[in-house]
Amino acid sequence: MELDIQSKCSMFHYLEFLVNSHILQIICSDVSRRSTDGDHRTKRHNAIEIVHRVVHFRSVILFFLVCYLIIIITIIITIIITIIITIIITINVNVVCELHKIALKLQRQGSFEAIQKRKRGTDENGNKLQRKAVKSNMISMFATVIKTIDEIKCSYALENEKVYRALNAHLGILERMERVIANVEVPKPPEAAKVETSSPTRVTIYVTPNYNQTYAVIKYKVEWSKYPDFSSMLGSYIEMDMKPNTITVSGLTTGMKLYFRVSAGGIYGFSSPISCNPEIVELSGWQDVEGKKDGWTEHFAAIDSLTDDIEKHRQSLVWTRGMKSCDSLTTKIILRIFRKLLYLCIIYI
Repeated sequence: MELDIQSKCSMFHYLEFLVNSHILQIICSDVSRRSTDGDHRTKRHNAIEIVHRVVHFRSVILFFLVCYLIIIITIIITIIITIIITIIITINVNVVCELHKIALKLQRQGSFEAIQKRKRGTDENGNKLQRKAVKSNMISMFATVIKTIDEIKCSYALENEKVYRALNAHLGILERMERVIANVEVPKPPEAAKVETSSPTRVTIYVTPNYNQTYAVIKYKVEWSKYPDFSSMLGSYIEMDMKPNTITVSGLTTGMKLYFRVSAGGIYGFSSPISCNPEIVELSGWQDVEGKKDGWTEHFAAIDSLTDDIEKHRQSLVWTRGMKSCDSLTTKIILRIFRKLLYLCIIYI
């Protein structure tokens, strides 16, 4: 009979049935044990006491069952809340990763377009196109970030508050970058530049800096060509050392007539170039003179050695300090004439 009841009733009914059966057994045994006692009042008192004990026992059983149910429900609710929080965090991480991928893709695309446009135009037009491409890239990034922020704010107003604040801070940084790029300017060109031939394959350019610069000049760029309009350039050189204000270009071809121009460079690009004075320079040396006599090979070797020594110490500290007093054009002409007279004396002595 117990198996029948256990299969048909729930757990709580089954427990109640077991408790009641136990109580009835206790009552029956107690009644049979005290049946010989003729005092009916004592029997009634004992029965009431047994009933109170049964009620107390049932209350304790029910209390423990309720506590057990509360603990199980609490555990289930905690597991559900943990799963929901994990899903929300995963969604937030995926959204941030997608935003980062979109920003990197747009930035690479904008940089690639700027490089392609800069290759097709001059340096000045390339700088403008690059700024325009970066600006359009940032505008599209702003639109994407704002759209994503609005979606996140509408969908997860409370859960994604930290992500929302981080994206707002990133948006503020991008806006400041846009303002800086919009106000970018290149430095002014140098005041003057003079070029002279140092050897058959090398020229030296003396740059007079512009002291009314608004932006810092950190480099100079030298370009040379066979044409005065520089439609086809043969090469270029960037000088990063700004202290001596002299630029030496080596590795040129002997006998060529070249035009040189110089432009000042800043952080965001180069200024418009200025032509060097004189406009055209022919690469030659004293060995190229006509009318050389036979038997003067020793003199030529001595002149070559002297020229090498002069070029070796040309950039030394003693030479630089000694030439500070030779800034005027007249003094430089006198020094040049003196140097040529020295060469002639060595040849004809």
